[in-house]
Amino acid sequence: MSEEYDINKKMLGFVFTAAMQDAVRQSAYNGERKWLWEPEVFEKLYPLLTEHLESILKNGYKDQDDYDNKFIILSIKICEIINDVESCNDFSFGNAQKLINMIDKYFYLRTYGTDKTDEKKRFRFCHCPVDGNMLEKVWKSKAKTLKEMNNAKFIIINGENKFKNKEFLAGWGNMDEKEYEEVSGKYRFRENGRYHVFQKLVREIIRDDDIKDTNGSPIIPLEYDYIFWGQNQ
Repeated sequence: MSEEYDINKKMLGFVFTAAMQDAVRQSAYNGERKWLWEPEVFEKLYPLLTEHLESILKNGYKDQDDYDNKFIILSIKICEIINDVESCNDFSFGNAQKLINMIDKYFYLRTYGTDKTDEKKRFRFCHCPVDGNMLEKVWKSKAKTLKEMNNAKFIIINGENKFKNKEFLAGWGNMDEKEYEEVSGKYRFRENGRYHVFQKLVREIIRDDDIKDTNGSPIIPLEYDYIFWGQNQ
């Protein structure tokens, strides 16, 4: 008796499990974890994640604004689905961004050992995953810029307008819906939200420090995470 399996679904399921472990690690998520092993959670998320990955791989995102709009919509749907599980109500935007960004990071492994020119174009709009290590890295690189920003405007930290000392390093799992807003039917990140500030500074660091790969091409935010994650541990 022969058996047939959807290998693509199995592969994404494997990556999803690894990425979810990253999304709820340590104190980033304090709720119940029983739902992590419920098959229906992945079943409900599978078509959404597949659409997202296919849009990346087929150059389906028009520009950064288009990517950010759909990234926010995806994060909202992920939170709704997971928080609808009986044992969960604490999955935040901070957790969702880590889940999406880590899935993207793992799928970027498809470029290993190849000319990354075309793949960089496909993944160029993807974000750098936000976690404690990378917040620390960006803080050390851009502390002066962040302090100067405080003189002009506040940064939203955990939903509050404030910026004092190292509040930029506050728990990333606490990032919530105040990181974005809906304008004229489309979502965008708040200009002074911590998530947007972080992503903006990552791209500035890449540009200002002229960070390139061995072929002389500027790196993309996902590659920035590959290079620097763990250096502050």
